[in-house]
Amino acid sequence: MATFTIPGNPIAKMRARVKRIGNRVMSYDPQDKLKKTVIYELTRQVREMFDSETKWISLEASKSAYAAFYSVSMEFHIPYPKSSTKGFQRRIDWGLEPATIHLDLDNLAKFYLDCATEILYPDDNFVVEITAKKIYSQNPRTVIHVESMEKITLSDTAEAILQLLSPDEFRDMLEVTHVLSVFSTSFPPETTPLSLEKDPELYQQRLSRAAAFVSYLADNHGATLAKIAKKYPGYHEEFAKVEDCKAALNRNGKPLS
Repeated sequence: MATFTIPGNPIAKMRARVKRIGNRVMSYDPQDKLKKTVIYELTRQVREMFDSETKWISLEASKSAYAAFYSVSMEFHIPYPKSSTKGFQRRIDWGLEPATIHLDLDNLAKFYLDCATEILYPDDNFVVEITAKKIYSQNPRTVIHVESMEKITLSDTAEAILQLLSPDEFRDMLEVTHVLSVFSTSFPPETTPLSLEKDPELYQQRLSRAAAFVSYLADNHGATLAKIAKKYPGYHEEFAKVEDCKAALNRNGKPLS
């Protein structure tokens, strides 16, 4: 995770203004200078990260530059209200007074998200998670944490199989197979005429219940499983070979993720 700190009072985004020049009406950004100051500060800190002699800092900068997605969290440290008494400030110090000052959290976040575009991430479309909070502070500043997120990649076969069913369907399958797994412990290791004679009625109930579970699995998921078996036969064996290879490498002191 990379952290960037912009000193000074947090800034909330304002709407564009309109002005008339001759016969023309033009819109302009009243915060253009403020944005340039913040952009300069963020750019400076990013350069420092890349040039850092501390290896993990420069690596974090490189990782962030090539991330697929980003998670951003922001802390807006806002100065105490000017009219606040010493007692009120003590309540703030003890965490008894939340920062309810008239600064909209969403406008604060929008301003810094705009400034950080093309510096901390290519575009704010790549930001998939945002958290933000306002805090009263004697040291006004804005702190931005940017965490790089990698896209999950699977083999083509694994992706194709998972596209044939939803997570809810998969969970339902797991529940049924778990019940069958637990249920299997009630069967004797070997079915012999002698074991059946001990309690034939109980054994009959167990067999009927087992048939019902298998029937449910077939009715609800049989078509999907049949499709997978037809299109992608043997994927579980291929996966097992890869996992065995990883395990062998780990045993030899060569971890493989």
